[in-house]
Amino acid sequence: MLRQLYRQIVDHLWRKDQRRQQIIDLQAKGQAIISTGSFREGIPVFRSLIQLDPHNAAYINDLAVCLSEIGQLGEARALFDIAWKLDERRTLTLINRAKTFIDDHDSKHALPLLRQAKLVAPELAHTDGVYANLLHSRGLPNQLVQFQKRDWLGHFDHLRIANTYLFYSTYTNTDENWVAKEHSFWAETLPPVQESAGISKPRDGDELPLIAGEAVTRRIRIGYWSPDIRNHSVRYFLRPLLAGHNKAKVEVFVYHDHHGTDEQTHAIAGLADHFDNLFDLSDAEVVQRIRRDQLDILFELSGHTSANRLPLMQYRMAKLHVTALGYPPTTGLKTIDYKLMDRHTVGPNPEKYYTETPLILPTSFWCFDPYEEAPIADLPPCASNGFITFGYFGNVIKISDEICQCWKLLLNAIPSSKLIVRSISFLDDASVEAFSSRLRDLGLELDRLECQKPLGGRDYFAAYNEIDIILDTFPFNGGTTTAFALYMGVPVVTMYGQSLTSRMSLSMLTTLGESEWASVDHEAYTRVAIKLANDQDLLRKFKQEARGRFKQTALGNGEIYAYDLEVACLGALRATKRPTTDIGALPPNELMRRAVATGKYDNPAGSQRIAQYAVGVYPNLASARLLLITASLNEQTAGDVIEELMALAEQSDEQDRCAIYLNCVRIALLYGYAAKAQHALQEARQSLDPKDTYAVAFHALLAAAYINQHSVGQTATVRSTEPDTLTIPGNPIRVALLHIVDGSSLSDSDLKLIRRPHLGGGIDFAVHLTTAESRYEQLDLLRQGLSADIVVVIHGNITVSDEHYLARTLEALAGVDMVSFAGSKSWQRLDWQNGAPDSIRGSWLSPSAERQGWWEANLLGNLASPCRFVDDVAVLAGEFVAFRTCATRSVNLRGSWVGAPGLLEQGLSFDAARSGARLRVAHDIGIVFNPAGKTDDRYALEARLAAAEDLGIDPFSALEQQSSLCQAPAPSLSEAQLALERYSYSNHDSTV
Repeated sequence: MLRQLYRQIVDHLWRKDQRRQQIIDLQAKGQAIISTGSFREGIPVFRSLIQLDPHNAAYINDLAVCLSEIGQLGEARALFDIAWKLDERRTLTLINRAKTFIDDHDSKHALPLLRQAKLVAPELAHTDGVYANLLHSRGLPNQLVQFQKRDWLGHFDHLRIANTYLFYSTYTNTDENWVAKEHSFWAETLPPVQESAGISKPRDGDELPLIAGEAVTRRIRIGYWSPDIRNHSVRYFLRPLLAGHNKAKVEVFVYHDHHGTDEQTHAIAGLADHFDNLFDLSDAEVVQRIRRDQLDILFELSGHTSANRLPLMQYRMAKLHVTALGYPPTTGLKTIDYKLMDRHTVGPNPEKYYTETPLILPTSFWCFDPYEEAPIADLPPCASNGFITFGYFGNVIKISDEICQCWKLLLNAIPSSKLIVRSISFLDDASVEAFSSRLRDLGLELDRLECQKPLGGRDYFAAYNEIDIILDTFPFNGGTTTAFALYMGVPVVTMYGQSLTSRMSLSMLTTLGESEWASVDHEAYTRVAIKLANDQDLLRKFKQEARGRFKQTALGNGEIYAYDLEVACLGALRATKRPTTDIGALPPNELMRRAVATGKYDNPAGSQRIAQYAVGVYPNLASARLLLITASLNEQTAGDVIEELMALAEQSDEQDRCAIYLNCVRIALLYGYAAKAQHALQEARQSLDPKDTYAVAFHALLAAAYINQHSVGQTATVRSTEPDTLTIPGNPIRVALLHIVDGSSLSDSDLKLIRRPHLGGGIDFAVHLTTAESRYEQLDLLRQGLSADIVVVIHGNITVSDEHYLARTLEALAGVDMVSFAGSKSWQRLDWQNGAPDSIRGSWLSPSAERQGWWEANLLGNLASPCRFVDDVAVLAGEFVAFRTCATRSVNLRGSWVGAPGLLEQGLSFDAARSGARLRVAHDIGIVFNPAGKTDDRYALEARLAAAEDLGIDPFSALEQQSSLCQAPAPSLSEAQLALERYSYSNHDSTV
């Protein structure tokens, strides 16, 4: 019996170990798959993990992410909801829960969750992307682009996030060439094409078709590939094209790439010679499947929308690649040969707006036919209403302030008129409020505005019978919505620009013979709308003729349109040469900002690709070359890297030279090239502007170099007053050390340094131990009682360089009331270290991230003039703070802030300063600070939420996390401390 029981126990433990190892292996595999963006391959992995551990919120969340990325939104949302219920405090489930609310048009409930996520993890880029979705629903294009860009740079190789940023960039009222540059940048910085799973790289010469210059006598083989071959706007344009093809001359292949099908999918499949659903195929299998059909032309119909697989167009799958119908801007890919356009949309300088060559049709670049009953009213509504009804049907994100001003002028010019705006955004009540508030601020009369929710099916068509004139947007015109309006006999007033995005309505109006309704500026736009509103006969005439005009032109006649397309395709297949593009590149400073940001998000490969691209378009860009050179740095290459940098500095402009030399100094110090460090410092001095931010780095590195060249014994004389000889005259000063002990992982030697400081005479010293949770009572007791004159608070992520730290702190307290190692002139962000460089001040020590066993002397802020103390501060870092009890007794502690390490003390300094206390940052205390150190943060979220609310801080108010951190390396902690002292005392009489 015992033997059988023993065998059962062993068998159970073995199965448990086997299951644990299986989970570890699957977890590693799943994360690797997600990191490469292969979400289809990740689905079975995470399903297996959930079978092994059904209640793991992380696995459920990751499965939901994979499903969401490939368009299976229904199951994804259900899983996000389950993950949230299992672990509502986990940041990623918090964010995805907010995303679910936004998708369900409930941004009001999403916003508090996003604010929580931003407060818990300010640097998490995913939060910014979901917040951008919220801004999209509220119709705020400029802000949403900035937040979406941060999400993209934080996930630089993530296709969906990149797609979203590029699509959002088309909404802003910026130069259309800039939008093209954004798309080109994306394409040029994609990960290099790899030969894997049977996909071969593009071959030299594949940019031209294999039959170039030859006559085509057989049926040409045309493929159409999209995830939107279903009840989607693409179907309004694809069905008439397929129905109109001359099957004697064209063999049609349709590739559906979506998990779902509907009646529209089946209708389109019936118009094709060959129909395949590629959704369940891997990327490699998709390429192989399409190649098997030996297409002459492959049309991709999604661009950067939907659940596309656009990067696969880097592989040659047909003799010609064309992008059409689904996405107005350029794709940015040079491996797509043509972009389908017409003579009205192509504009005067297409080479500045497209990487593809325009494939120009003679009249319309698309054909519209809904294949549904859509009765047109006999008369415009003004005939019975007695007033003009203007309308806009579409997404509010397209409505710029400039267009709103035009609408204001229109309503003023036509006093009895009204405006109906119908948008999917208005399914969200908060979006209605935001839009109405925005128009009110712009001076529009809200009693003449109606915000209406979207309609579907026949009701959507019928809604156009309530509108006399549709008012289009700019720079992103209506596409499908303009086609609907004109099809329903409603005139459209539009503006046009330079690229397809802003010329779609122009094309349709010109094709229907109404080009005068398209204007080049806002003034003309307003004039045209006023003229139309005063001509009811014209409104009636167009309503009666519109449907007939559609059928007589390529815009509404599939046979005419298909013929034009087939002729253009044959011409493209015969072409031997195509014009080059001249889009240009983003400015060098913008490229380098992106390279640096991508590197900070732990994507060195992406950062280097951006730098390589920058060097390609700006060969003399020193900052990009600097990044690439230092990327190869290690102990073996350090000498070569220094030589390369010195050579680069000599070739660079004066404004770049100092930064390059300072990088040389840093590397030379880290890897023992003392002479080269001195030489580079001398060169840096020659190109240094004393007011420049590089001056901080220069002085820090100068101090480090000095210490590096001398023994510790010699450098110890750097101080004007030795802290170990500090003696306080008169009555003894009572100092209480309040040490927060739980959560810390300090060594015995660290604890000894903190709790047994070296002090001179006249000081009574006592140590008090407390937990993070209970420190409120202890801190309040010490400052309100009579047992201490000075209180020093040290949290668990703080240690010190030596036993003299407290003597230095007491020296720094002379003449002021509170001291810390860092602080800020203002409190505009909850995390002081992310404030504006001109506001923040600080210095501390930390282990080197570049060389094991080395240390860094850190300086934060624009401290171009070396100094020991900074007194013009309004708030101090709370992880280490010393204060006089008499200066804080009248200040109330904020008890709701106690859950976050250092926040309670930070609030105390802020409130004390507002009550008249004098605050100081000291640069030479000797604090060793680890922001990521182990502390008790179980209740940090509640505390940070309370602080943000009390201070009125919006965690999304600052778009950029700024940094002005300079670091100087030293081979030991004591030498790093001496470097800080050297920096501080090089001008020790000055206070800034």
